[in-house]
Amino acid sequence: MLIYFLTLLLPLFLPDVVFLILQHPFHPPFNIFMFMNLSMYNTLVSRCFDVCVTSFRSKTLDKSESSCAEQCAARYVKMTQRVGLRFAEHQAMEQKRAEEAAAKAGNR
Repeated sequence: MLIYFLTLLLPLFLPDVVFLILQHPFHPPFNIFMFMNLSMYNTLVSRCFDVCVTSFRSKTLDKSESSCAEQCAARYVKMTQRVGLRFAEHQAMEQKRAEEAAAKAGNR
């Protein structure tokens, strides 16, 4: 469901990128999904890194940074799932309204 949600929103936010992917002569359909997954992953990593990593004294994260990154990633995934669910609910309501409108128009 998340992938479906992203396929609908990606053209709104990155229309030029989608256009370039679709214009490529050898674009398998999974390229768009791969791009969206990588984009979501990069956003998650960037946001959580910026918020959680504050010290560069060692090669590894300390306990607080590691805990913060895990919680940040969990919140991001939950938020993404929640938005996807709400979007699916909205789409279902819109489809139902369209069907009702078509039924009313057909009865006239």
